[in-house]
Amino acid sequence: MSKLVRRFKLSQLWECGKNESRFSDMALKGLHLQSFGSFLVIFEKGTPKKTKYRIEILEESPSQEQLDLYKEYGWELVANSQMFYIFSSPEELNAPELHTD
Repeated sequence: MSKLVRRFKLSQLWECGKNESRFSDMALKGLHLQSFGSFLVIFEKGTPKKTKYRIEILEESPSQEQLDLYKEYGWELVANSQMFYIFSSPEELNAPELHTD
């Protein structure tokens, strides 16, 4: 049986780097992002593992084609709310970044 753990959101989701690092740190402790709201972030307790997170700010929902492409490259959509879409990838996959110059 999975156990959900709730934590207060410490910063605005606009602070992408800070939140991505926090979610990765939590995954190392065995707490894996499930969802988030205005004040709380919900994690599922599991096996500790190195996980990368990326926050996408999108005005429109990603198409199924875009989600399939992200998945092909090793990124899985784990949570979203309004314009914030959070993707994760196990570090051992060495998934390429979602966006590069």
